[in-house]
Amino acid sequence: MTRFPSSNTAKALASDGAAVVNYASSKAGADAVVNAITSSGGRAVAIQGDVSIAAQAQGLIAAAVAHFGRLDILVNNSGVLAKRLAPRNIRVNVVSPGFVVTEGTTTAGIVGSAMEAGIVSQTPLGRAGQQDDIARVVAFLASNDARFVTGEEITASGGLR
Repeated sequence: MTRFPSSNTAKALASDGAAVVNYASSKAGADAVVNAITSSGGRAVAIQGDVSIAAQAQGLIAAAVAHFGRLDILVNNSGVLAKRLAPRNIRVNVVSPGFVVTEGTTTAGIVGSAMEAGIVSQTPLGRAGQQDDIARVVAFLASNDARFVTGEEITASGGLR
């Protein structure tokens, strides 16, 4: 999982029965997510790494296989060509979130600002997104319910285009 929206996405996948290898730039942050998952009866391990560095990405995959026996779901912020992977029964989809309340948007001063109010006023659902709104979309795409969905971009924005 990446930092955005890591904790909610990791927890959503774990609540659906997935074992989670969580990574982030912050080991403490990754450990906190793992502790929340395991204290709720889920299976998770924290492995720090940067998927933009090939050796670290391979290390994350190796850790998943070593801890859980296989890798079924990968959630990250990198692009891959869906047509190339579909023949191997690997589904690739993109989730494009709209404005979401996160640590980053809060720290940047956007949450509670006139900018947020302007975005929300133009959003048909009339509210800012929450991290769980995006996490549930990712969990759906990772589930067997989405077994015939690949090569798609899902915009989760409350209707704002």
